[in-house]
Amino acid sequence: MRGILGSIAICCLCLSGKLSAQADSILALPSPQRLFALYDWHHALLAKDSAIAIQHLVTANAVFVKQKAVDLQKMAHIELALDQVQHRRADIRNAILDDAIDFARKNKWADVSAELEYVKASFQFWEDNSTGAIETMVEKIDFLEKNGFSNPYIRMAHYSGLGYTFFTYADYTLAIRYMRKAVDSEIPHESAGFEFGAFNNLGLVYTKTQQYDSAIYCFQQALDIVQLRKLEAWEGVLMGNIGNAYYKKGDHASALPYLEADFQLSIAHNIIGSAVNVSMMLANVELARGNIDKSREYIKFNRDNIDTNILGCNIIYAENMYAYSKRIQDYRAAVAYADTLQRYTARQEKIFNKELLDKVRMREQAARYSKDVELLKAAKKRQILLRNGLFIIFMLTGIVALLLVKRIEYIRRVHKEKMAKAEADLNWFTKSLIEKNELIQSFRDKQEQSGQVASDPSHEKSVSISELTHATILTEDDWKRFRLLFDEVYPGFLVRLKDKFNDLTPSELRLLALTKLRIEPKDMADMLGISTDSIKKTRYRLRKKINLPEEGTLDELVRLV
Repeated sequence: MRGILGSIAICCLCLSGKLSAQADSILALPSPQRLFALYDWHHALLAKDSAIAIQHLVTANAVFVKQKAVDLQKMAHIELALDQVQHRRADIRNAILDDAIDFARKNKWADVSAELEYVKASFQFWEDNSTGAIETMVEKIDFLEKNGFSNPYIRMAHYSGLGYTFFTYADYTLAIRYMRKAVDSEIPHESAGFEFGAFNNLGLVYTKTQQYDSAIYCFQQALDIVQLRKLEAWEGVLMGNIGNAYYKKGDHASALPYLEADFQLSIAHNIIGSAVNVSMMLANVELARGNIDKSREYIKFNRDNIDTNILGCNIIYAENMYAYSKRIQDYRAAVAYADTLQRYTARQEKIFNKELLDKVRMREQAARYSKDVELLKAAKKRQILLRNGLFIIFMLTGIVALLLVKRIEYIRRVHKEKMAKAEADLNWFTKSLIEKNELIQSFRDKQEQSGQVASDPSHEKSVSISELTHATILTEDDWKRFRLLFDEVYPGFLVRLKDKFNDLTPSELRLLALTKLRIEPKDMADMLGISTDSIKKTRYRLRKKINLPEEGTLDELVRLV
C-alpha cells in the first residue's frame, strides 16, 4: 500500500514539476507572445479534458502570481471565469461572474472588470434582448477603447460579439465598424484564439450590403484558417458562404462548386440546417442551367428538412421559393411566397425593435457627453483660483463647445443612418407589391396568349387570376405597416396634409401617400383594388376638392407639403 501511495506522490510531484516548467517557459517569452502561448496551451488542454485544463491553469496561475506577471494573471483569471460559466443556469453563471468581477475590482484591474461585465451583459442580451444589456456592452467597449484591453483575445472576441449584435439588428454600419476592429488583430492566424468567425461574420454583413467582392475576400480569409486547422465542418459552411456571395453576384459558374462542396460536407457532418440553406441556392442554379430534375431534388430536400420553428429559416425559404417560382413562371406560387415573406419580415421587425439600438446609442452618447461636461465644469471651478484662470476658462469653454458640436454631428449621423434604413425598408415594401402586380400581369398575359382563360368566370384559370388580383390589394394590416414605414421616411406628412385639407378621406390620403412615392397610376390601382380609370377620376376630384390651380399638379402638391 505504501508503495502505491509513494508512486502516486511521485507522479503528483512530476506533474507539478511539468506544470511549473510549462509556466516558466511561458514566463520566459516576451509580451504578447506569452499571452498567445498561454491561450494555446490552455485551449489545447480544454479540447481534451476541461476539468484537467482548469486544474492546470490554476496551478500555472500560482506561478504567475509568485512571479508578479500581472498580464498572465489577468488572462488566467478571465479564462477560468469563462470556463466555469459554460452551459450553466443564468443564476449560477451570474454568481460566478459577479465573484470574478469583485476579485478584479479588489485587485484594481479595471480592464478585466469591464471585460467580465461585458460578458455578463452579452449573456443577458442573448437571453432576453434587453436594452440595458446592449447599453452595458457599448459602455464597456467604450471604456476599454479608452483605457485598453487586458489581452488581444478578449479584444477580438468582444468586438466580434458587439459587431454581430448590431448585425442582428440590421445596423450594418456599426456591424462593419466593430467587426473590422475584430479582424484587425495582432493574434497569429494559426493561434486557436484567432476567431475566424469574425471574418465570417464580416463577410455576412458585406453580403447583406451587396459588397460581394469584400464578402468573398473575408470568407476566403476564414476558409484559409479553418483549412490550416483542419476544421472540415466549418470548411463546408465557409464554402457555402463563398458560393452564396458568387450566387448573389450572379456568377453561377463560380458559385456551383462551392455550393456543392458545402452541401456534401454538411450532409457528411449531419449539419442539416446548413444543407437546407444551400439546397435552395443549388435548386436555382440548376434551374438556370436547365437541370429541372436536379433542381426539384434540392427543393424536395429543403421542404423535407427545413426547421419551421426558426423564423430566419422561414424567411430564407420564402425568399428562395419566391425566386424559384418566378423562374419557373408559377406566378400564383410566387405571389403567395411574396405575401409570406412580407408576413415573416413584419414579424421579425416586431421581435427586433429597430428603434431600440437608436435609443441605446443616443443614451450612451448623451451619458458620455454629460460626463465630459461635468468633468470640465469641475476643472473650470478649480482653475478659477489660479493666476491664469481666465485663459484656462476660455480654453475649457471652447472644449465644451467642441463637445457640443461633436454631439450634434453624432445625432445627425445617427439620424442619417436611421433614415437610410427606413427608406430601404419602405422601398422594399413598395417594390415587393409592384413585383407582385407584374407577376399577375405576366400570368394574365400568358393565359390569354395560350387561350386558356375561359369566358366562364367559374373557369379554374379565371378564378386563379381573380385570387391573385385580390392578393395584391393592400389589407388593413398592410396599410398599418405601410403607414409606419412611410411615417419614418416622411415624418408628419400625412398629419400636415390632414391639417391643411381636413375633409380628405382615408382613401384620398392613401392615394396621396402613394403619389408621394411616385408610384405609377397602374400600380396604385392594383394596390387599392380599383381600376386605372378610377385612379384618374379620383385624382381629378381631389384637384377640385383642394382647389388646385390648373397649372398645379398633385405631384407638386405632395412635394411641397
